[in-house]
Amino acid sequence: MKKVDNIIDSIAVLGILLMFYRFFITFLQIENIWKLSILVTIAFLVILLISRFENIKSKIIMSFKKNRSLTYFIGLLLFLSLPFSLRQSSYWIFILTICWLWIIIAQGINIQFGSAGIINLGAAFFWGIGGYTTAILASRYNFNPLIGIFLGGIMAILAGLPLIIPILKARGHYLALVTLSVVVAFGHFANNIKWLGGSQGIMNIPSVSIGGYNFLNSIKIFNFELPPISNYFYFATLLGILVLFVCHRMSNSWVGLTLNSINENKGDIICSNCMGINRARWVVISFSIGNFFIGIAGAFFAHMNCYVAPQDMTFYKSLLYLSAVILGGMDNIMGVTIGAILIVILPEKFKVLQEYWIIIFMSSIVLMIILRPQGLLAAKIRNYGIKRQ
Repeated sequence: MKKVDNIIDSIAVLGILLMFYRFFITFLQIENIWKLSILVTIAFLVILLISRFENIKSKIIMSFKKNRSLTYFIGLLLFLSLPFSLRQSSYWIFILTICWLWIIIAQGINIQFGSAGIINLGAAFFWGIGGYTTAILASRYNFNPLIGIFLGGIMAILAGLPLIIPILKARGHYLALVTLSVVVAFGHFANNIKWLGGSQGIMNIPSVSIGGYNFLNSIKIFNFELPPISNYFYFATLLGILVLFVCHRMSNSWVGLTLNSINENKGDIICSNCMGINRARWVVISFSIGNFFIGIAGAFFAHMNCYVAPQDMTFYKSLLYLSAVILGGMDNIMGVTIGAILIVILPEKFKVLQEYWIIIFMSSIVLMIILRPQGLLAAKIRNYGIKRQ
């Protein structure tokens, strides 16, 4: 009987994942705003209906918990198959790749702001440092793009080190002004320095190539031919999974607890000092790791776009990156991931509202802060390996 129940749970998990996959593909492919609104409304009503019936809701949750490994495996296979379903639309494969870059950036900010309480309004500055570093190295000094992406992250760390002293001295909104000032200054600097391309930026950045295989080539598998952007999609997927794995290991270890202890909103700095925790050291560590993630995302985008310019490094972009963390749920890896995906995809789908999008978006953020300050998914209590029944 137990085996039968396990089979039923596995089938239920598989069915739900396939339905979600079909919904997601349909959601991306629909262009008509009214059809799109109807689809979203139906999905919302289904979720609302399930939440009303506690028995059905609990059974679904338990099915996924019992089949956690199967869920991850099938979910990964379905995600990797997205370019096959969207091979006629390179645009949406490009947008999904951008989602991965935003996830990486948001996770970096989450380590800084969500875990350690270091607000970073200059994420676009570190994104730009990564992009310009690899652009200069690859286009002018013939560096391998893979090395350039890594060095872009390293340069983002080095660019952030001079900010450590004011960050350690400042608190609250004064801390926000420290990081805000650098993104504004860098924008003007890059816009007026000819060596950096000025307002035109740096163009003709070489694409990524691995072992002689150039990412500008199409992927041919059996009778399927995937557009060249699929190379970047799979590379970004690999990079994003590695970042999520590192963040998960950090968050669910003594490292995550230590970062929370120096967070003014979550921990007690005096208590952490009494326990021998060196706040300055952990501020440097968390700030550097976050900037490294943001830097490699910027470097990756520079090679994928073959272009980098000051227009992509604005305070507005920094605000959007931070909003993904606030919207999803600070210090919650899954919540931040969802927040980043929503901020990338929703403006693209509702282009008819583009001129009103910023008003709708900012209103949503304000409502989220008032009605649900913890975000879409609140931060979880660490179990440290203790399995709760």
